[in-house]
Amino acid sequence: MTLNDFEKFFEEKILQRARSYSDAVLSLEEVRSGEWEAEVEGSENYIVTVWLDGVKIIDSECDCPYDFGQYCKHQGAVFYALRDRLNGKKPLKNEREEQNEKLRSVLVGLGKDELVTLLAKYAKKYEQIEEEIWSSIWMRSQKNMRTENR
Repeated sequence: MTLNDFEKFFEEKILQRARSYSDAVLSLEEVRSGEWEAEVEGSENYIVTVWLDGVKIIDSECDCPYDFGQYCKHQGAVFYALRDRLNGKKPLKNEREEQNEKLRSVLVGLGKDELVTLLAKYAKKYEQIEEEIWSSIWMRSQKNMRTENR
């Protein structure tokens, strides 16, 4: 079975549901060479893992409770998403934007001291974050100086 012909291996009813779930794939990433992990939104969020050799589907599993056939709608949705991803087609449903909004809503609830501690911790651990913080502070100070000189 491959990403190009997997539909032949699905019951039609499950395949229709998989198509309707194509926008429910929240994340999709290659965690190891040939091993892909996806999060699919459903009545709960489910994790689907797919092992590929090129476009050949070696195996897949989903942590949903479906037990009426070999493949569930979540696996089908991920197969569609993988095919699109590997063919350079549409990105996933608001993947980065959604993650960013969740993080932003949590950060808004933190106090100033907690935010400073968090930023300092990750700036120390990741040089790029430190550089971005310093760059942002410098740009802000330059903007303020221009405003004051007008």
